[in-house]
Amino acid sequence: MSQQTKTKWDRRNQQVVAPSTELRRRRKVPDPSRQSYVQSHKQTAYSQNRQGYPSAPLRRQVAPSSSKTPSYGHREFSSRSAVLEVPYSQENNLAYRQQRQRSRSTVLEVPYPQPPYPQGTNPNYRRRRRRYKGSRKNLLIIRLVALTVVASGLAIMGFGLYTLVGGLYALLIHKPVQQQPIQQPTPQPTSPSFVPPSSPTWSTTESRPIPTRQLGHESIEVAYNLRTPPEFKQNQELQTIVNNAVNLAADRGFPTNSLSITLIDAKTGEMAGYQQEALKYPASVAKMFWLVLLYAQIANGIWSDEEGFYPYIARMIQESDNEAASFIVDKISDTQYERKLGDEEFETWRKKREQITHFFELAGYEGINLTHKTYPIASLKLSGPKGSEVRIRKNPDNPKDPFRNEITTFHSARLIYEICYLQQAISPEISKKMCGWLKRDLNPDVWKNQQQGFNPIIGFLGQSLADTGVNFYSKAGWTTGTRQEAALVATPDGKTVYVLAIGADDSMYAKDWQIYPKMSRFVYEQMVARQPQMQGNRE
Repeated sequence: MSQQTKTKWDRRNQQVVAPSTELRRRRKVPDPSRQSYVQSHKQTAYSQNRQGYPSAPLRRQVAPSSSKTPSYGHREFSSRSAVLEVPYSQENNLAYRQQRQRSRSTVLEVPYPQPPYPQGTNPNYRRRRRRYKGSRKNLLIIRLVALTVVASGLAIMGFGLYTLVGGLYALLIHKPVQQQPIQQPTPQPTSPSFVPPSSPTWSTTESRPIPTRQLGHESIEVAYNLRTPPEFKQNQELQTIVNNAVNLAADRGFPTNSLSITLIDAKTGEMAGYQQEALKYPASVAKMFWLVLLYAQIANGIWSDEEGFYPYIARMIQESDNEAASFIVDKISDTQYERKLGDEEFETWRKKREQITHFFELAGYEGINLTHKTYPIASLKLSGPKGSEVRIRKNPDNPKDPFRNEITTFHSARLIYEICYLQQAISPEISKKMCGWLKRDLNPDVWKNQQQGFNPIIGFLGQSLADTGVNFYSKAGWTTGTRQEAALVATPDGKTVYVLAIGADDSMYAKDWQIYPKMSRFVYEQMVARQPQMQGNRE
């Protein structure tokens, strides 16, 4: 039988006759000439076993009994006791059969069972490294988490080092230069041409004392001198202008159910509107109302130092600064932000704060609410209402709908009409001062280059009137969900004077910076074209 046939039988584990006693005795005698050959090929045999060698669990190692390899034909072997084996090279068995290379071999026989892999028998053996058996996706996630942790640690260490170096620099090296306080001129009453007082810079607050109430005037509650609203007449021609302004917004895809408009012809006392009694969040338009209450307290002698408020008024009205507004609200209501208050203390605090709303309610501003501050307030580290400011907003009837500031476009149009046109708010002298604070410069070189603070021209009613030369007085407010403004417009010749107030509680109006200028330009052209007809009717 050929060597090829014997190998195939061995792979199929076919049983053969056990070897004779004489043959087994001969195998137990070691052959020194073959021993070195066997030892040198041990590691190769193990590697071949891992690659699929068929006789790995049954290998035996013995010395050769003779120069001739026993034949399978004698039926002298048992498949469970010994195995005949041909040494394998790097080529597979198919290449070996094709080349017809027959080599003699000894049967290797070792005690059974044989460990599948050597464990320390060969000093040159290198144990295979254990690898992560999870999926590649999990391995990638673990690596990303590790990198994130390392990056965060480095960022924290870098920030700490930067803070330490900056602190040492400020403490040991840098010495700030103390600037001398700048003396600001006192605002003067406006003339009939509405010349505003000079606006002090915000830096002057460091050189002026904080205003304090006069002794004996801590609990005085003042009242607005105009107890009833003006008697305006409805006019169909003005109503047509308002309706066309609403259609202008509707044609551009803006919702009209959240829009309110009030238009007053100051020269004739006529008025028209669209949903002008609907209460809406005023945003920073509320600061114009707080200005009126402040000057009412100044006129009643509650505050001795009017000039101490000028820096705060300038920031609140001209730049719509929330920190300055928070300061003035605290002063006019004699309250301040508190983190925790008892029930009795909070009730006293609440009554003082609500005096702001009562001041205008007693003057016929129905449904108005001006009790709450505008946010954020950086000096108090408040991005929104907290503490006592949240508590006063709670609505017992509907907890999901907290109280907030609310006015109508008629409220804001009436107030700016009483301040700048009638000049009867508090007193003529004080009305001229307040109107001066509301004056806006429509020169493009001024408002286009404004870098800091709130810009009350871009995206509002005055932007489209920059080339008309009109006198423009306004207070605007904006959030991500609302856009509000009330303005008085007077042509240089004084023939056309009107008040326009527009409010929209919708994010589409808040995000668009062209719709308000377009509506303002349309109303201006219609009001200017209306004056010759009015003069003809009078003649």
